[in-house]
Amino acid sequence: MADTPARRREGEINARQRPGRRPRTSRAGVGVDARVRLREYREGDEVAINAAFNAAFGLARPLEEWRWKFPAEPDGRWIVVGEDAAGAIVTHFAAIPVWLQVGEQRVLAGHNVDVFALSRARAGLGAARAYLETARAFFALYLNPERLAVVLGFPGPRNDPLTVRRLGCSPVAAVRVWRRDTARRGSWWLGHELCESTAPEATDVLWSRAGQRFPVAAVRGARWYGHRFRGRPGVGYRFLTAWRRGRPHAAGVVRIGPDTLWVCDWVWDGEDRRAVRVLDGGIAALARRHGCCQVETWLMGDPALAAVLTDLGWTSGPHPAGLRMVARSGDPRIGVERLAAGMYVTMADADLV
Repeated sequence: MADTPARRREGEINARQRPGRRPRTSRAGVGVDARVRLREYREGDEVAINAAFNAAFGLARPLEEWRWKFPAEPDGRWIVVGEDAAGAIVTHFAAIPVWLQVGEQRVLAGHNVDVFALSRARAGLGAARAYLETARAFFALYLNPERLAVVLGFPGPRNDPLTVRRLGCSPVAAVRVWRRDTARRGSWWLGHELCESTAPEATDVLWSRAGQRFPVAAVRGARWYGHRFRGRPGVGYRFLTAWRRGRPHAAGVVRIGPDTLWVCDWVWDGEDRRAVRVLDGGIAALARRHGCCQVETWLMGDPALAAVLTDLGWTSGPHPAGLRMVARSGDPRIGVERLAAGMYVTMADADLV
């Protein structure tokens, strides 16, 4: 059905809308067809979005976690939804804003998350049309130098082919899963003091040195750490930091599971391998203390750290589901090839732990 001005509804998407700095509501629209109308997020949508998310994935995510994941400030909400004729939300494509350092530049990027199309949105549209049209509307609105310079994510096996073949995304890095058992004990007296806490310590100081090692990385400063880990409701993380002569040299963020301890993030300044050895020993000891039989992490884009972990007995392999990071750039200064050439990636860059 053609979208005439008389049929347009407040908040629906106009593909010709001029880009601005932050998401905002427009008044014109374009929909998938008569069954699904696409529009930007509006204040108050969160209850319906979260209910649809839970229906799509068979989960019971509390609304509090949605609010943590998609805060209004400081960088806005980047969400496109599709609603049916009754106004119920049936498709969703969103990104979490994240600041990337790309060489000497800092740009706002979007980490694509929570993508779904309920079965009733797919009826009569072809297997993937509802998903694709919602995604295309998102890219048309937000993917440009003034809004989100890059959109990246970890699509699952079902969406990965569509993301690459139909939405113009390109592979960045295959996820490498690293593991070590907890039987081997690490070294302790290596000239570094290991501190364990429930809050990150000196993250801005450490990242100011460590961040220089990477051509591309999410900025791992105090604000990012505070929101990503300290602010998450219902999930506890532990923070381990290796210090020497009053300076932090390596840090890890861990989450303790029933059998596995996950190292969600690593930051190392690259100066002294002993800092990583001390950190490794502390991580293994913490895992044993909580009855975990193995330690697991992701690591891509840091060959120096990978070499140290290999020497310490860690082994690595592809993700069991073939998970990989893909990206699409909307800024001619930042091609996906720059990300693929050496973006630093850990579990913290996904929303899985």
